Amino acid sequence: MDIDKRINQANGRLKSALIKVAIERRGGTLSLRATLPAKETGKKAYRQKIALGVKATPAGLQFAERRARELANDLDANRFSWADWLEQDDSDSESRITVGEWVERFEADYWKRREKNDQSLETWKSDYQKTFNKLPHEPLTPELLLSVIEKTPADSRNRKRTVQVLARLAKFAGLSVEFGHLVGSYSARRVNPRSLPADALIVRVRDELQHEGWRWVLGMMACYGLRPHEVFLVDLSEFPVVIIPDTNKTKTERFVYPLYPEWAEEWQLDMMKLPNFQHLEGLSNAKRGANTNIL
Repeated sequence: MDIDKRINQANGRLKSALIKVAIERRGGTLSLRATLPAKETGKKAYRQKIALGVKATPAGLQFAERRARELANDLDANRFSWADWLEQDDSDSESRITVGEWVERFEADYWKRREKNDQSLETWKSDYQKTFNKLPHEPLTPELLLSVIEKTPADSRNRKRTVQVLARLAKFAGLSVEFGHLVGSYSARRVNPRSLPADALIVRVRDELQHEGWRWVLGMMACYGLRPHEVFLVDLSEFPVVIIPDTNKTKTERFVYPLYPEWAEEWQLDMMKLPNFQHLEGLSNAKRGANTNIL
């Protein structure tokens, strides 16, 4: 999908959330535009830009949208300070931030979206922190991450988890990377052979569905191999990789890569469209998934 179209979609999401910050592309990089306090004392606030120092890529756009929401929060809470954002106004500043600083930012964002309990703390310690400990204290670059991944045994659980965690860190930092091909063939268990429909039949049945909500649900199940209830729990913040949170029945957060990346893009699976369950009004997404038997 064209990056300008993605930027328009991101700005549409921000506008719908009543966030008065817009994402703009300047050449090959992204910036934010909003009404901000003047840097000079005594002058009124006016529309200004903040350069983010990230490339105009899908990964960079995810970073920009997250920063737009953070900027709006700072403005709404009257805690905006140029000292907190001036480093963003240097196009090279992000490239000088060390691994340790990025990990600190990542961890802070991680706990903003999760409850701290015994299970989540163990997940952070055993998966994330153990992987981050492999990183040297240097500026974060795709080349550095690739070198760490290549040091892990091929087709191993160690390799798979290292790829998953470092790819997520890279996207958080706005780096344009593609490590999916390095995951290998590791699987936690052998899967019994099953009689599956042909790809062409899956595509045809999905295209023939009239209800866009069920079309999206089927697309997610076909493209990512998700269980029916997992579709209603999925986290799309790292699209095209999707995250199944640790509230699912396995009690372990999972990163899932698309079986066919072209399906994820062509079917626009990043635009969540859930069926409207009026008879389940008031239930959480997890309960909706668990009580949905018509799939």
